[in-house]
Amino acid sequence: MRYQFFITAGAQEDMRQCAKADRRAAADIAVFLREVEADIVWCEALIDTSVYHEDGIQSVELFAFMQDQRINAYRVRLVNVGVWRIISAVDHRGKRVGIFGVMHRKQEYQKDVKYCQRIADEYDGHNFPRY
Repeated sequence: MRYQFFITAGAQEDMRQCAKADRRAAADIAVFLREVEADIVWCEALIDTSVYHEDGIQSVELFAFMQDQRINAYRVRLVNVGVWRIISAVDHRGKRVGIFGVMHRKQEYQKDVKYCQRIADEYDGHNFPRY
């Protein structure tokens, strides 16, 4: 069964902020997310820490700070968008992958309580299970 893919309202707002700061990066991320939406391989790559694709994904890492809160989230680095990270999360039982955030590499997410709380609230709001 194919994973359902979606982008949260918070991630959409992050994309608007990204576009204000770096229009090219935002455009590259948007193109990548459209490709993900259309292709199960790319969708599943957003949650696979062993994946490496020269064409798009540079790396996928566990988002440790969110994992500590029992949120199954990952930080995705894209090849052409070095300073921005996509925050993805997965609900394996429900076969869903969501984009919950787009953040700048320099953003201190552990100190940004409001940002992390927004991700946690949307994660829970979409009924993703805490493990």
